[in-house]
Amino acid sequence: MTFPSLAWKRKMVQLQIDRDPFTCKIYSRGATPDAAQATFTFTATVQPAGAMTYSRQGTTNFQGEENAVIYQSVLLAPWDTPAIDKDDLLITTHDETGIVRQFTVTTPRHLGHKWECLLDERF
Repeated sequence: MTFPSLAWKRKMVQLQIDRDPFTCKIYSRGATPDAAQATFTFTATVQPAGAMTYSRQGTTNFQGEENAVIYQSVLLAPWDTPAIDKDDLLITTHDETGIVRQFTVTTPRHLGHKWECLLDERF
């Protein structure tokens, strides 16, 4: 059994991004309090992720108790995008519609062929 090459995986990620591109701008904190804020722009795609449900009481719910739901999104970016860190501010503009949304990066993950990040939308 042969596994797909890294170049093939990178090409598939880029094709996915090209289907629904967003222009993204990251505002990243400096490593120290004195450091300047870093910003960079790149093209990626943002897709909805499943809803995450949790109990409002902090324990398992009983019948009839309330739940809270968080709807998250996933950022899919090319592998050569500069480092994305937790709590970075991400501002996306959908290339086709021009809709602007703001997110906070909650879980960045870099693989050899892509960046995947869970995002919380800021209102």
